[in-house]
Amino acid sequence: MHDRGRACLLAAAAFGWFSLSCDSRPSQGPLSETRLPIVGGNLAATCEWPTTVMMVGSVWVCTGTLVHPRVVVTAAHCLYDDSGRYTPFTSIGLGETSKPWAKTVAIAGCTAHPTNDFGYCVLVENLTAIPIVPVMAPCETSELAAGKPVVEVGFGVTSATSTATGRKKWIDGTLAAAPLPPLTPNPFEIYATSGSQDGEYYGDSGGPLFFQMPDGTWRLIGEDCESPNIIGGSTAPRVSSYTSVPYHVAWAEETSGFDLTPCHDANGWNPTAACTGFPTNPGNGVGSWIDQCQGETTLRQPTCQGTPADADTGGDADRTDSDDGAADVNDSGGVGGASGETGSDGGLDRTAGRAMGGGCACTSASDRGAGSWPTCCLLVLVAARLGRRRMRR
Repeated sequence: MHDRGRACLLAAAAFGWFSLSCDSRPSQGPLSETRLPIVGGNLAATCEWPTTVMMVGSVWVCTGTLVHPRVVVTAAHCLYDDSGRYTPFTSIGLGETSKPWAKTVAIAGCTAHPTNDFGYCVLVENLTAIPIVPVMAPCETSELAAGKPVVEVGFGVTSATSTATGRKKWIDGTLAAAPLPPLTPNPFEIYATSGSQDGEYYGDSGGPLFFQMPDGTWRLIGEDCESPNIIGGSTAPRVSSYTSVPYHVAWAEETSGFDLTPCHDANGWNPTAACTGFPTNPGNGVGSWIDQCQGETTLRQPTCQGTPADADTGGDADRTDSDDGAADVNDSGGVGGASGETGSDGGLDRTAGRAMGGGCACTSASDRGAGSWPTCCLLVLVAARLGRRRMRR
């Protein structure tokens, strides 16, 4: 990452330290008796939203999203127990149900952002066949506006009388301009609502918020952080907070060493060999888990300053890459958008983009914490968390 990229990350981290505080989140009322995974949502069919995975560990059950053949993003608060002790996940479950999983993959290790509710886990093996919905490019976040449609997905608890988890569900929603009072917007969060009390809930922490671009392709824009508790009998809309993945992806790339955005950098279209396309139908249930959900339609549409000519298949014989911007084997990765950068740094040189706000829902294996203060998740405030019983959301 170039020096200016590091400077931006340091500035963002500094701003996050002073502007976010879980202690500013008010206590909420008792939990509703309606506790379904993605409350009110739809049961996922085979291979619907295949990159949505369940995080499996000894303490919490949360949700995550595959963003790279080796990397899953999730909520940072899922990686710590109530005492602030690091309790990483041991594996992920792929499929639509834990009875049984289509596939499980062991986790090599997890890392939490030092100040914000964002984390990632590195897998022990590559999942190269599953079509990955890419992280939204920072330059694409101008598409995000209140009222635009989104999809929430998660593996929350399954009923009012059971603590069982492990059934994937999804629900349509829209972007919201701000959280419900007395919470106020912050630059690391994106807000979503189903227009009712339905939506993400306990066990859905770290789960994805998907957004469809005007060309029909999809992007990952958020991972689930928190929401108000459901009020039984109410028809008022809840608003859920999602950590902005585009905002934090540069930090994740810097610390993990993986290029999580192979099709673009901060300036726009700048693909590498791993840029294989953007899925247009991840919610259609294409393929089977025998072939890892292959068969989705993908497009290599340039982002932001890219042009249609930049989206061809590459194959230049020299290093100029003057015609396509694709990841030709003999060049450095194509054009870098308006600035003309070559993209030779593997896509790490990007400025974190603000997506309308990026930011907490996970459940403990023992279902403890009912009626707790909502888990938000500044891990630097471990001392403030001691003594509070929480259910990861």
